[in-house]
Amino acid sequence: MKGSIACVLQAFSMIARAGLELQGEIAISLVGDEECGGLLGSGYLYEHGMLPRADAGICGEPTGLDVVTTAQGRLWIEVTTFGTSAHASQAELGDNAIKGMEKVLQAFEKQELVSESPAAGRHVVLTPTVIRGGDSPNSIPDCCTLTIDCRFLPSEGAKFAREQIAHAVNGVRRDEGIRIEVAERACLDASEIDPNSEIVCIVQEAVRIVSGRQSRVGMMRGATDARFLIAAGVPTVIVGPGNLGDAHSVDESVLLDDLVQGALVYAITMCSFLGVC
Repeated sequence: MKGSIACVLQAFSMIARAGLELQGEIAISLVGDEECGGLLGSGYLYEHGMLPRADAGICGEPTGLDVVTTAQGRLWIEVTTFGTSAHASQAELGDNAIKGMEKVLQAFEKQELVSESPAAGRHVVLTPTVIRGGDSPNSIPDCCTLTIDCRFLPSEGAKFAREQIAHAVNGVRRDEGIRIEVAERACLDASEIDPNSEIVCIVQEAVRIVSGRQSRVGMMRGATDARFLIAAGVPTVIVGPGNLGDAHSVDESVLLDDLVQGALVYAITMCSFLGVC
């Protein structure tokens, strides 16, 4: 996303150096906290009425300059299984909470297969991301905590995702007799705008002019800050340079050629949407 920041600043510079004057106003918001949900960044601006009353918006996520109109929502859920401590040399006297969590993981794996069934028309994905259990190599752990990252579409919503998780957990409680607690740590709404909206069409044309190709209109698996702008009534398209597959990797980077194209796309979009004199 730093690549998108560089592109939008360069777009302003190009417009100014070309002697063009936009027939409207542009507001740029450079905020932190997006990776953790955005409540201290864009979410703060939204909650305090500080987002501008805009006609359209752009969220600069790395999309390879494809146009994204739908972003998945995200739930972070903590699941804790409980057992009974004992010395590891007499494991039979205890109840291993890690083994209980193994049953939960198996249930989630089966549940994910169900939720991704084409016949069901659902795309909820449950991914275990953090697990903690035990405090000594020679003790049977009496609790184990698992964090689940759950992604869902606007058409499904957080309610359906919670139902999927509850179904899996309740099955383990019933069939295995394991004591389990579930806590929701974060919920980020999915977002969506009309793929035929004006800002989408203008960005597509800008990409065609710059790259010579037709930009695809699609979905992003990640949750984005675009949801705050959309909630504020601003139709917001998600587009920017870089490959999402490189995000959070050791060699995370954006090609210089992609930055050049991104800056041109942003500049053309601003001029086309607002008009120039």
